[in-house]
Amino acid sequence: MLTPWPMPDDGSGQPIRRRARRASSDEILADEVVARLAADERTRLQNIAVEVQNGVAILTGPVDTPELMFVAGGLAWQTPGVRDVCNALEPSDGDDLAGI
Repeated sequence: MLTPWPMPDDGSGQPIRRRARRASSDEILADEVVARLAADERTRLQNIAVEVQNGVAILTGPVDTPELMFVAGGLAWQTPGVRDVCNALEPSDGDDLAGI
């Protein structure tokens, strides 16, 4: 005996086509920024979190030096599609950024 394929209970008797969830452009862009940071030997081992909102890359977390903060921000800016960068990285060596 064959079990009938269950139909949706929308009253139409027709199958409902559901679209698979696609990654948003911000999610794709965040993946691209992460890939760029992971590919660079200077930022590869840093604990940088990346979030993208409306094309703005937001970088957070500690980095070893103030220079790495600027390197990571520059790499994010170089990612095609990034409209702005919010660089909230913090150097863990305690250096004051005013002199840079």
